[in-house]
Amino acid sequence: MKGYRRSRPAFTLVELLVVIAIIGILIALLLPAVQAAREAARRSQCVNNLKQMGLGLHNYHDTYKTFPSAIVPSGTLLANDATAHYMVWSGLLLPFVEQQALWNSITPKGSLTLWTGTNLTYLQQAKIAGFQCPSAPESGSTFDDGRGVTPRYHSNYNCAVSGLMGCSVCTGGNSYNEEHFDDFATTSTAYDGAFNTWGRICYTFASITDGTSNTIFVGEVCQLSTNSYTNKYIYIGGINPQDQLGRWEASTGVQMNSMDTSWIGFSGFRSRHPGGALFLLGDGSAKFLSETIDRSTYAYLGTRAGGESVTMP
Repeated sequence: MKGYRRSRPAFTLVELLVVIAIIGILIALLLPAVQAAREAARRSQCVNNLKQMGLGLHNYHDTYKTFPSAIVPSGTLLANDATAHYMVWSGLLLPFVEQQALWNSITPKGSLTLWTGTNLTYLQQAKIAGFQCPSAPESGSTFDDGRGVTPRYHSNYNCAVSGLMGCSVCTGGNSYNEEHFDDFATTSTAYDGAFNTWGRICYTFASITDGTSNTIFVGEVCQLSTNSYTNKYIYIGGINPQDQLGRWEASTGVQMNSMDTSWIGFSGFRSRHPGGALFLLGDGSAKFLSETIDRSTYAYLGTRAGGESVTMP
């Protein structure tokens, strides 16, 4: 008796194509969900970064009875020379955001700003994840700051110094940044935010009469253009701050998420999170604001004592 082999059914070409199509559809359906989950994780990390800064600012205030200034220069802020060194607000926060070792390296002799004089330039190149938003593609890359420090990492958080809309202090030229960051004057009424640049002016809780829960202290910034030194933000400090003020401070008087690659966008807050940006309020909370927020409401949230009637959206 001869044996026989039972034939096994096989997939036809049509069936195989159907299976492949189904798998492709499932992947297409799952991919947005995976991307959304990843963005949610990145946004959560960004919120945590801001809350850590808020805690650091409050601890700074507990220690010094004031909030830090936006910048502490070694000499005149107006000087356009390579000897003008400075420390910015984020640098002053280092010992209050778990960066005590870096702070101790920067200030071994009590000097805050003389980078090259004490051979501390390399410390500006430190990569600090707490000052970088994981959603910003430039957060892991470096750049030449145009002031002798290269490479250095990008920052993604600026302090709020103004809520002014419209030009009132353009005394030295016509670049838009002078509407908020006029480095041709010794003082500026445009600095109506929680931080100030001129004269090492610092504010206290008592100065925030608009209420800390209605006042933006820090917000997100991100690089929009790769062909200019603008839109490349820094933390800790640097050399020669003239025309550089927008690298660590911003204004709610500029439209959020502006696509302008000139000084206009450089002076405002901007984020890679879809639909808006994250902000740190004076009470230490982090808030996501929609980019469609009313322009006046957004501007008022950037002032510390404007007396405007505004409700946090």
